[in-house]
Amino acid sequence: MQHHKRWPVDIDYLFMKQRIEVGNFSGTTVLSVCQDFHSKVLAKNLTWILSSPAQEAVENGNHDKTHEYQLNMTQAISKSKDTIFFLFERPREMIVQLIKDLHAVFMAATEPIRPGRKFTL
Repeated sequence: MQHHKRWPVDIDYLFMKQRIEVGNFSGTTVLSVCQDFHSKVLAKNLTWILSSPAQEAVENGNHDKTHEYQLNMTQAISKSKDTIFFLFERPREMIVQLIKDLHAVFMAATEPIRPGRKFTL
């Protein structure tokens, strides 16, 4: 497989290791390790899904700016981490409001894409 095709997978793996700390477990039993791992993956995937409309809005608003902007996914996950639980526990009306609030938070967590800059996660 060519490296440029594998690049998004490598970046996601790095993001999960360094930003989500998928290897940082709260317990020592097999069950607690499995629960920690799967809850972190679920939180990342839900944040990614919930942030998609905000990312599209940011991309559509890039036309009149000096730099293109993108969502800061580290901030998005950090801000949504404590809210995701409520998406499964609250009534529908509150869930809709939570998603709107998260969208506003995601829109505030943007960063410019500066060409030529190199960094590591």
